[in-house]
Amino acid sequence: MVPSFIISPESRVVQIVYHDAPNFEEWVEMMSSIGLDSNYQPGFSFLVDRRAAGVPSDTFAKRVADYLRRHGDEIGVRIHYATVVDPEAVEATRAMIEQFPDPSLMRVFTDPAEARNWASRAASAEGALV
Repeated sequence: MVPSFIISPESRVVQIVYHDAPNFEEWVEMMSSIGLDSNYQPGFSFLVDRRAAGVPSDTFAKRVADYLRRHGDEIGVRIHYATVVDPEAVEATRAMIEQFPDPSLMRVFTDPAEARNWASRAASAEGALV
């Protein structure tokens, strides 16, 4: 199932909710929809709730990392990415993020409120640079 998303232009945050573990094509469909949404601007932070998706596979992680490298200009070169996962998925999600173009801008959380606060602060800081 394609993850759902809500874009909040005023807070500069894209909130994504996984309903299950999407395949790569479903994930690309979601990312393409975000890029085409008139409310989205490069530099927004992403707040991603992956708790329903479980542990990401290595193949999925590599394909996502490749996509982010190839489409950096469209979605923003500096992507602040706060990902919420269940405790058992923390290490696998961190390993996935290490493959991304700039993992220093990404964090893994088990507490949704903490993730939201981090994403909002990152979006505010990034907005000040624009």
